[in-house]
Amino acid sequence: MSGMYGTVKPADIDINNDVEIFYHYRPAMNREDIGFTNFRTLEPTSVLSPCTTGENGDISISGLFNLRLPLQDFSRRGIYTIYIRPKEIDAEISDIGTLAAYPDVRGVVFNTSTNLTAFKAANQLCGYRIEYMDGNKKTGKFTIITSSNLSAPTAAIVNNSGDGGARHYYYTDAGHMLFCTVTPSLATTFKPTAKPYIGKEGVKVKLVNTKFNPIMLELEMVEHDSETISYMLEGNQLIDKDNALITTFNPQGEIYHQTEYGVYKDSYGTPLYEYKKTRDNIDQSQSLENFE
Repeated sequence: MSGMYGTVKPADIDINNDVEIFYHYRPAMNREDIGFTNFRTLEPTSVLSPCTTGENGDISISGLFNLRLPLQDFSRRGIYTIYIRPKEIDAEISDIGTLAAYPDVRGVVFNTSTNLTAFKAANQLCGYRIEYMDGNKKTGKFTIITSSNLSAPTAAIVNNSGDGGARHYYYTDAGHMLFCTVTPSLATTFKPTAKPYIGKEGVKVKLVNTKFNPIMLELEMVEHDSETISYMLEGNQLIDKDNALITTFNPQGEIYHQTEYGVYKDSYGTPLYEYKKTRDNIDQSQSLENFE
């Protein structure tokens, strides 16, 4: 044994609430599609499904999912960029407060009546990352939520250095505010008044789950793959000199490709070029069965 220990585990995610999927299309590496300049979204529940094992497929493999791309969105030849990331929730800080029972404990307070109504259960936001915004851009500053509980404010407001007037909160299931403790939130130097920035009232933030890292996939849709190319290189062929046709067959004996061939001559009958041209109107009478 090497004496090393792993700390990363596969995450159990809620496909509907924890994932966002975007995709972009280009006809070629150096070309943009005029009608597809921006990324578009995919519904995660329609393209992701848990991988299972067991005799009846009733045991989910934690952290592993099937990705099935809909043909109506991925039917054109070209390059598709697929971006899978943890879902980001837009929110606004309502207050930076303290707990009435523990005045030294600071927390970020959100109003659940906005778009956080699905996170009222105790510690449902635990582990989420708060990313602080400056307009539409992320500042690069973030904190990690260590607990989240419904709460209500008291009437008392106390001075809190760096935060202005901070209100006391107490935990109650009847509250409509989410009091979230975060890390780091305590003094990181020898000065007891030096408190790290955890936000302020009115600041826009994004709440991001930390269950998995963003993933980017580049998918190229092509007309031929290694198998179909092998048909042309190694497949059985029939050369019909009477009709000037070359017919290539797949391993099942079905016609895969058909070309016309001939020779261009000058006015004196001297051969100048030999040519092969793909035939669209396939002659289905061409078959190797006549020679077997």
